[in-house]
Amino acid sequence: MVSILSERQYTEKDAIYSGLKSMMVSGSAGLIFSAVQNAIMKDPGTMKNAIKRASGTVGTFAIVGGLFSFTQAFVSNLRRKDDSLNPFIGGLVSGSIGAIRARSFSAMAGYGLGFACILGFFDWCGGTLNGLYRDFYGEDTGKLKETLFKTEYRRPRSEIVKAIGGGRGV
Repeated sequence: MVSILSERQYTEKDAIYSGLKSMMVSGSAGLIFSAVQNAIMKDPGTMKNAIKRASGTVGTFAIVGGLFSFTQAFVSNLRRKDDSLNPFIGGLVSGSIGAIRARSFSAMAGYGLGFACILGFFDWCGGTLNGLYRDFYGEDTGKLKETLFKTEYRRPRSEIVKAIGGGRGV
């Protein structure tokens, strides 16, 4: 049986490329989020105001996503390990930087620790939403699903009454 705390094989990562690629993806997500945010506003105002609001949201998303990937790869290269501490540190840095818009030190600490705990725990659980090391016991998941959803038919009533004795002490 494999231990859930075992380390993965280390491979060196390009931190700058990883950060830039993630910055583009998260910036695109921020653009979509900002478009939805502007669409549901009651009075969006002028186009200039909409672009001003959108630029802050897109920039925050892009910086947080890019900084997370960069920090995760940088820490991984620095430690020469690929474990759950790397996304934890990446989440801590990116969450803290993402909370700068709140202009509060407690928000920076809270966002940073919140991101760090969520992302570190997610990676520790195998980096999937399908469960803790889905194929942990080496079993085929298809066989497991077959046994879980297998239909068992009822026994005839006469057989049940015969097995329990009719219920009258017979």
